[in-house]
Amino acid sequence: MIAQFVEGANPAIIWAILALIMAGAELLAPGMFLIWLAIAAGLTALTTLLLPISAPFQMLAFAIFSALAVSGG
Repeated sequence: MIAQFVEGANPAIIWAILALIMAGAELLAPGMFLIWLAIAAGLTALTTLLLPISAPFQMLAFAIFSALAVSGG
């Protein structure tokens, strides 16, 4: 069931849901780490929404945004 949802969903929506899950997890287990990954996932969602990029480039964008967010925070 989840695989069918993920297969047919817009990648930007999946990244946005992931960002919300990580932001919610940060509220439950505060440590100021997951929020930076949530921001990176949100930026990846925005990038994926604006630019039609493939899954490997989405992972690369998330890795770059994560490194920048964590090092900046």
